[in-house]
Amino acid sequence: MRAIELDINPEWATFITYRHAGGLQASKLVSNSQQPATRYLFTDNRDFFAVYRRVPGRPFDVPFS
Repeated sequence: MRAIELDINPEWATFITYRHAGGLQASKLVSNSQQPATRYLFTDNRDFFAVYRRVPGRPFDVPFS
């Protein structure tokens, strides 16, 4: 098993997903009462990384004419 330690300070560690269904919807996958689910929708002074999933058929899978 392999792992990476993201942050040793529990007040900063978050795991949040975002969906867009008529508006951006944020959901926390790891409970953290000190950080809102919307924290990365605004300017933040902490580092972060993002993982994106390609949705088939949008927007660049459409052939150009």
